[in-house]
Amino acid sequence: MRVLYLINAGIMGGRERHVLTLVRSLPKDVERCVCAVSGGEAVDAMRAAGIDVRVLGGRNGHDIRVLPRFIRLLREFRPDVVHAHSSAILTSFALRFFPRIAFAMSIHGPSVSGAEWAARRRSLRWKLKEIAAAAVERRPDYYLPVSGSTWKEFLQVRPGAKGEVFYNALRLDAIPKREPRPGREKKVAGMVGRMADQKDWPSFAAIARAAVSSRGDVEFWGVGADEAWAAENVGENAKYVRWFGSRQDARDLIAQMDVFVMTSKHEQLPTTLLEAFAIGVPVTGFMPEGGTSEVIDLSGGASAIMIEERDCAKAAANVLKVLDDPALAASMVAAGGETVHRHFDMEKLCATQLMDVYARLAAEKRAK
Repeated sequence: MRVLYLINAGIMGGRERHVLTLVRSLPKDVERCVCAVSGGEAVDAMRAAGIDVRVLGGRNGHDIRVLPRFIRLLREFRPDVVHAHSSAILTSFALRFFPRIAFAMSIHGPSVSGAEWAARRRSLRWKLKEIAAAAVERRPDYYLPVSGSTWKEFLQVRPGAKGEVFYNALRLDAIPKREPRPGREKKVAGMVGRMADQKDWPSFAAIARAAVSSRGDVEFWGVGADEAWAAENVGENAKYVRWFGSRQDARDLIAQMDVFVMTSKHEQLPTTLLEAFAIGVPVTGFMPEGGTSEVIDLSGGASAIMIEERDCAKAAANVLKVLDDPALAASMVAAGGETVHRHFDMEKLCATQLMDVYARLAAEKRAK
């Protein structure tokens, strides 16, 4: 089985981390190659992990230079399956000329709220773009959304599309374990996320202010946003948080936390939530739109304390509640750990579900 993975590259975002984890988790007998439209830190990280990555050298998926280079790669690598993780119009067009190659696409969902995404779909610009894409691109044979919520949302755009949920999972052997630090003066509550409105850092800082103002034995860490950005975008509450900026060792910092806080407005399926579960850190915060509730429901709601209303005072009280109740924290950690090991082990999902999908799609193409 030969599989070609398609990404846009650039920053090391959630999609690129998913591909890196997925490709490293495949059975050893799978020949794999990652094709990136452009270079960037994602390509560098994949090559450092020993992955074969080919860069097309285009500015984006509309750059005409991409087309002949991608066709050449298809002829050289001869994949059974192309598995795309981003939409690039010229690579999709090229696949029209290779109908015997199975074409799958992961759906990571829009990086905006459901309401904003619905508004975009109603716009004339979006409808014209869809018409143009349908005339040029080859539609995937099968879709792999990262959560049930993502799939439900996508079916509103592509009614009748074929596919199934394939979780944005973890390589559990690469996850550090939390090490209790007795004697540390302060307990740590923290969050990891990009410098983006979606993560709602102002609410995280407001939670920090409410908690820190009530007692002096807790501090808040913000990993992914830096101090200068926070001062400009978060407001006066920024001073209640210790800002770490973008970090490659974010998992190691999570392992030093006593509670993980989530304030995102929307998440298709948050990897940081799964990382906190796997590391052994209890989770609390706001329930974002998207697939987060699906993850927590797998534990019967026992793995995290999330509230629907965006009430910072109540969220701060929940942080302190978890910090003050070791038995509650331990039960949350146990439930989260069981959830991630049972449902989000990428090596198991690749060896069973994903390989079954690839084999089925490739067989269907060979039969035609």
